[in-house]
Amino acid sequence: MSFQPLAIKPSRTHARLPDLNYSRAAKNARKGVETTVVLDLNILSKMHEVMTGQSTFETSGLQRMVSKFNKLPITLSPGFALAEVSKEYADALWTTWEAFLAKYCPQFVDTPNATKEKENHARGAKFDALPDGDRHVQAIAYLAILTIQVVDECGHHLSPEEKFSSYVDYMCMHADMLSAVEAEVARFCFFAAADEKDKAFANFARIIRRNFMKTGSIEERLRKALNSARDIIYYRGVAMRSNEQLDGRIQDTWLLTADEGLKNLARSIYFVPGFHGSDSKAVWIVRGQAQKRSPYWKHCDELFDKLNAQRARVHIGRGEPEWHEEQFHKIFDCIKLQEDKLRELYPD
Repeated sequence: MSFQPLAIKPSRTHARLPDLNYSRAAKNARKGVETTVVLDLNILSKMHEVMTGQSTFETSGLQRMVSKFNKLPITLSPGFALAEVSKEYADALWTTWEAFLAKYCPQFVDTPNATKEKENHARGAKFDALPDGDRHVQAIAYLAILTIQVVDECGHHLSPEEKFSSYVDYMCMHADMLSAVEAEVARFCFFAAADEKDKAFANFARIIRRNFMKTGSIEERLRKALNSARDIIYYRGVAMRSNEQLDGRIQDTWLLTADEGLKNLARSIYFVPGFHGSDSKAVWIVRGQAQKRSPYWKHCDELFDKLNAQRARVHIGRGEPEWHEEQFHKIFDCIKLQEDKLRELYPD
């Protein structure tokens, strides 16, 4: 599949992905709003390939992106992606990122609040090696990805509906958290795409599953599971920064990625702007005709809605839920147990 970068808007008002165009960016600039594009690791890696001669600019798939960058009044941010890789590769990516911009986007200069500090970069490929703050941020998404893999491997005798039920039961009981984005990923991972008559939707679903259900040795699986969790964190994180101030300027935030699975996930679930004063507190789930007539999708959606309503009533009854350190330690323990379970399932 060709390398096709796309700017996705996690927080938006309509199901269709909006276009990051000059009209929008210029309007933002007139209003004092900063249009910020966060770069996924695959974008930085492709820039690195171009600048180190592993790929040519003409065949890289970056031409349209560069053309857009050179026309729009936007700010670029590579910070998220550098946490995924080793310190050596993070340093190399940073060097080639700056060289790429100097050569192909020479009008880009550092903003007044730019920083080259790298203490938050190269945070590690293993969950237990992450800094404490990162472990707290990524715990739920990582546990969700691990649990999806455990349920899928252990549940060969289960129907897709039963697999999803097993997943949500585990997350509610052990993590006391049923996040919508992670649940949407689970729906696609357990969906029997081979039985779907709508071939376009079946392929759409397979692309999401492949993105979040990686294969390989056990250590490769765990590393890829953490990176899959980071995809969710980035998607949610970009929404969290939408309409928030950064150094006095309201942000219009986008995520630039060539990851087909993340693109399809963005087409399936997005955040609703302005809900309770935040652009990341509520989601809208998109359902096409194939899903609307599917017993599987109906079961999953009804179960999720039912459990969500039950949990909301409980939270209303006991007040706003507070996350204490012992709750996170419980989740960390669950992560360790699920990692060990996967090691049993996939011995080297």
